[in-house]
Amino acid sequence: MRNEGAAAEACLTSVVTTMVEQRSLEINIGPIRQGHADILDKILHGGVLVTRANERFLAFRHNILFDYAASRLYLNPFDSGHLHALFLRDRGMGLILSPALGYALQELWDSEADRSNFWKQFVLLTSDKNVDPIARIQVARIGCEWVVSTSDVQRLLFQLRSGAASGAREVFSSVTGALSILLEDSPSLIKVPAWAYVVEELSKDEQFSGNIGFLVDRFLKLPLETAPFKLLGSAARNLLERGFAS
Repeated sequence: MRNEGAAAEACLTSVVTTMVEQRSLEINIGPIRQGHADILDKILHGGVLVTRANERFLAFRHNILFDYAASRLYLNPFDSGHLHALFLRDRGMGLILSPALGYALQELWDSEADRSNFWKQFVLLTSDKNVDPIARIQVARIGCEWVVSTSDVQRLLFQLRSGAASGAREVFSSVTGALSILLEDSPSLIKVPAWAYVVEELSKDEQFSGNIGFLVDRFLKLPLETAPFKLLGSAARNLLERGFAS
């Protein structure tokens, strides 16, 4: 549909917007045909959209196409407050837009080497309990899966250390929960050396002690290389020293 330009984009934006507003992946074709008659036929011919129920309804050929279109045409990850406002719990967008959120956040992740804007959105979405829980879980899991090296987490550490204590704890609790689930279901997706580094760094801050203790215990049950083992040992010592001091 690239060759169709703005007309195709306007039509698909109308389709996505209507689907989101109606919380349905099938919508009445009438209003879309009235507003975008010529280009709609070309999009249907291209196979992006299909008709259903004797051409009364309109849908994307596959849900993945809707997710990607929504990420490009409905979500704006570069607007700092847009995703937060959109995914507030009372709007109920988590179920229909959570997969699209993953594509949108991928844009942020890829846009900067230090992942700065990604982690800002990550903190904003996981620190607020008023955000839809489906979206919060999705964001936390994505962050835990995509981290590969210590360079990926520097801006996360900065955000956690510079934020308000209650918000930082909430964010790291979301991280801890996501890591726990991944360790149980898909441990190969976790780059343990990078997260062992995070654990050791945050073990120096008392507000994270509970989650740090839990993660040290979980990680030490894995087969570890020397470097992450030493980092986790250092984190454990930091917890013990603070416990003895109190």
